[in-house]
Amino acid sequence: MAVGDVIAATVASNSISFQPAVGVEVMITHFGTQTGTNPNCGITDGANPSHLVYGQTTFTTAAKIFINNSVYLFVAFGGSGASAYCGVQTK
Repeated sequence: MAVGDVIAATVASNSISFQPAVGVEVMITHFGTQTGTNPNCGITDGANPSHLVYGQTTFTTAAKIFINNSVYLFVAFGGSGASAYCGVQTK
């Protein structure tokens, strides 16, 4: 992928993460869940999650969140439904 390329995914899973390759940086512009129990979304280094949204039934959020291989995006919830994110590669 190259700078300026769109990154997007919709996953029928209750837990997704997006961790760019080493040296790649991405700006997440949207993330959300369709349904579920106690959904949460945030960034993590793999051990320390930082919740940006937590505990809403369904959510969709416009944002500017910069992630890389060391600090990356996660979306998780209990139950069934779908999660999604999109953004742009910046480096």
